Amino acid sequence: AALLSTAACRGKGRGVRDAAPVPFAEAREPIPLRAPAVAVFHGDFDGDTRQRELLVIHPSEPWAEVLANNLGGSFRSEGRTVDLRALLPPGSTLVIRQADLFDVDGDGEQDLALLDDTTGRVLVLTGDGRGGFAFTHSLLPPWNAGETGRVVGFCRGSFNRDLDADFAVATPTQAHLYLRAAGRPDWERNRRAIDIGSGVEHLLGGDLLRQGVDVLVAVGSEGASLIRRNANGVFLRDDSHHIEITDAAAPSVADLNGDSFADFLFPRTERGQVAIWLTDVDREWVANDPGAVDVPFPTAVGVSDVTADGLPDLLVASSNIAGRPAVVVIPQRAEDG
Repeated sequence: AALLSTAACRGKGRGVRDAAPVPFAEAREPIPLRAPAVAVFHGDFDGDTRQRELLVIHPSEPWAEVLANNLGGSFRSEGRTVDLRALLPPGSTLVIRQADLFDVDGDGEQDLALLDDTTGRVLVLTGDGRGGFAFTHSLLPPWNAGETGRVVGFCRGSFNRDLDADFAVATPTQAHLYLRAAGRPDWERNRRAIDIGSGVEHLLGGDLLRQGVDVLVAVGSEGASLIRRNANGVFLRDDSHHIEITDAAAPSVADLNGDSFADFLFPRTERGQVAIWLTDVDREWVANDPGAVDVPFPTAVGVSDVTADGLPDLLVASSNIAGRPAVVVIPQRAEDG
């Protein structure tokens, strides 16, 4: 408890009053991991729909580890791991820089999308609903890596206004859209590159402003910046939306306060905290009024109602809590405490 607390981090401007604040309780007991994690998810990963497990993605092993659900909502490791590299074609390399979990192919099962840091490819692994996955597709790097720099991140969305899942793949200066045509099993790259600034390390996307159109958020050495489509269909940077956080590891988005707007979570490994920014009713970005969440050496954060009380909770992966990698559940509490 002494290691994990809530720190004050007050925002400014009228938007703070309009965005419902998100207070958090003390963290639960850390759950030991085999290795540091690049992503953590909460869902049904063993086919038993009566309870939900944790799926932890380790970057350099590379494994997917399933943590079983104890009675009372805690989790434990039973040694259930999936060797993700073994699912790829023989001779493939895999160091996972980023992972996302969603239904890629529309069959109702959760699939894995992984960014391989060694090749810059986004790999799609379809899930069977029982914690198993199979390799089905690879998105090639957008251009020759020597021309545009390494691939640093990807995000999903619907960038051509249909219902199929598209991808945006980013280098430090540009994003490239991979669009999936209706009824097609694969993606085609849009030839028009999107300028997203410089020093970009991560890419977020989706209908983050709840306006019916998908936008991009580039995160890196210039902070977090909004890139949105204009009336001519061209993505341009919108400097009216900016967050001065330049040291985020594996940022994520989720609706934390139930207002249907996307909120932002930035693990700041060296500072030992997860900074939280909210989108208010005016679609402005404001710092979470109750504060950032303190966790030693956070590397990734997931959001899910782990405690089954109707409020989204945090799942924070750390590279070092009491000398070993771990993940902690930090419940959200009602405003009345």
